[in-house]
Amino acid sequence: MRQPVRAVRTGNDVARRWPAAASGRRGRPCFLLAAVLALWSESAWADYLVFRINVGDTQGPTQVAGQPGAPGQVGVPGQPGLGAPGFGVGGLAPGGVPGGAPGFPGGAPGGVGEGIPGQPNPPGQPQETPGAAEWFLAVLSGEIVARSPQGPFLFRYDGGQFPFHPGVGVANMAEIYPIQAPSLSREFDELVKKKNLAQKAPAELVRWMLEHWTYRPGTGFDMLKKLEDQLLAWEKAGLDKLPEADRAVIRRLLETRQAVHEDLPDANDLVSRLAPLTGGRFVLTARGHYAIIHLQQDQKQAEDTLERLERLYSGLHYWFAYRGTPLPRPPHRLVVWLAESVPAYRKMRQNLGETRPSTADGFYAAADKVLVLSPARTDPAYVRLQSRLQDINALLLDIGNKILSQLFGGQPVPPEYQLSLENLARPNPQLKKLLPVIEKLATQDPNAMATLSLAQIVLNSSPAIYEEGIVATITSEGARQLLDATGVLPARVHLPDSLRDGFLALVETPKSNGEFRAASFYSGLGNPHWVYLPVFNFFTNEDRLKKGEVVFNEKTQHEVKIPVKPVALREVLMAANYREALQAKPEQRDVLLLKAQAESWALVYFLAQTRWQQLLHFYDELGRLPRDMAINPEVVAGIFASVFDLADSRQPDRLDESKCQRLEQEWLAFMRKQSLPMRLPAYVGGNTPPAANPPGNPGFKPPQPGGGYPMP
Repeated sequence: MRQPVRAVRTGNDVARRWPAAASGRRGRPCFLLAAVLALWSESAWADYLVFRINVGDTQGPTQVAGQPGAPGQVGVPGQPGLGAPGFGVGGLAPGGVPGGAPGFPGGAPGGVGEGIPGQPNPPGQPQETPGAAEWFLAVLSGEIVARSPQGPFLFRYDGGQFPFHPGVGVANMAEIYPIQAPSLSREFDELVKKKNLAQKAPAELVRWMLEHWTYRPGTGFDMLKKLEDQLLAWEKAGLDKLPEADRAVIRRLLETRQAVHEDLPDANDLVSRLAPLTGGRFVLTARGHYAIIHLQQDQKQAEDTLERLERLYSGLHYWFAYRGTPLPRPPHRLVVWLAESVPAYRKMRQNLGETRPSTADGFYAAADKVLVLSPARTDPAYVRLQSRLQDINALLLDIGNKILSQLFGGQPVPPEYQLSLENLARPNPQLKKLLPVIEKLATQDPNAMATLSLAQIVLNSSPAIYEEGIVATITSEGARQLLDATGVLPARVHLPDSLRDGFLALVETPKSNGEFRAASFYSGLGNPHWVYLPVFNFFTNEDRLKKGEVVFNEKTQHEVKIPVKPVALREVLMAANYREALQAKPEQRDVLLLKAQAESWALVYFLAQTRWQQLLHFYDELGRLPRDMAINPEVVAGIFASVFDLADSRQPDRLDESKCQRLEQEWLAFMRKQSLPMRLPAYVGGNTPPAANPPGNPGFKPPQPGGGYPMP
């Protein structure tokens, strides 16, 4: 049996992620049956089941293509990239046979060590396809086990379990990636028990814990509890036993622990001002640091939201304390409004004057000091997913009839036995008894096997979809509210979008992105951004810069050309990239806005890693500017020049161009060294039709009652 390559920590993350490793937490695709059997029996490994669904209007045959290629061996330099060409532009990739049809070039020759796919390229499209693909991605976390050597495999998670077949997909519709990485429990034990970081380098252990901060209450690995238990252990043993360089950090964290365990005063005045808007139908739940307005029937969701917000509150306080700048105490509880429905949420956006483009399922209304949350996901890709469920249902009915007709001797299949999303979601006793037989027969037909796997994954993905949406919203808009309340980012000072969004992205866990195949695997504070780093690398790639443009949905009626030019620090600082995006053609706007957001995060991330105290001083100076009025970008540039010692000697309120260029070069050199701890490989499964390479991957959530098919 061939021994698979396991995920390890690598790269420039050695010092801060896993001191004994050689490169990041690289998740490896589990494509080979033997590899799957060998790996998935170990509970110390965290399994991810990633799937992409095309929610666009690309037309083409929905059939299963070839099986995946085998990954290469560890440490073989110069092997070609994994499987299908067209998703990378360099990097260290393990070998594999090519799959699918040509798209953009694959990875460049690799070096020594475990291979990873290169940066994403825009997907190729079928030569004669009139529509355009748009992909939605979700990441499920759990454990994958083998039922038998022939499959199917079983995916277990805290909401239940379901069967699936690895390494298959539905052409033009879906892809399935099984990926494995060390569990948080395994990594934590490695750092504490084997590496003894709790005694040798406690600050490094804290950093790792913050970079893997968790927001989901009641299940899984609770990083908040782990951190606070460790702080108490250090205090009990005596800080004098710790390395002298780390004592001040641990002392600040202990002081912060005491502060975050103190409740904030009630926000009576603010709640009273909002009361007339409730119509007497809403109730208030208040505890700790938050008060949430909600309908009585939404009590459980409100409690869950409060718990996540408390983890954000604690996490941000610990993160700032770790970095040497503890946050001040907000004056009162932070107020949250959980809208009763998606339409009601959209109306509140309109009534409260929220016009910022956003993929979050909530917004912070700065003038009213309230965080408004939608009860469900609202991003366009998720909305389009609902119509795609009809196509999946039609495929499921078709393959179900073919299989069941064998069991019914060619007679019509009774409705209660038909395979549909609705019947699979709530199978009756008769269908339950037949499902094992259906699964066995499905293994004889790749199309049936892929469709049944896809249906099972879609039906069981609600927890993951909800989790990604709520965490993305809380870590972006919830962080906006908290940083306003603590004075770090005063919301009523009209900062350039680039500076506000860039800072918030330091602590955001984003929704996955489809076009750039950027999966958001886990949450954390201060990590490289799951989406913005791949996007930034994509648009700063030298080959694309030479070409001057990149084409999405090439040779379709939805073809879009995006200009590519060198990133300029001055333009990012003054939000010229945002203005360019908002003034672009409608079909270019979303990509250019994402590019601007990625550039903004990259600049602030660089400054946070190399000049943290100056960065906070810069934002403090910006916070002193007049409120509720437009700010001249040149004023922002002047403050930046003063704080970062970039001022022109002849005009102290202006940037010196030569100094600015040197900082820009340092920034770009720094970003070229950054990498993600985990990434999706180029897809080599069975969904690539002969004339196409499919595009990237996003994330999603459960449908609302009354719409689409049930997703339990």
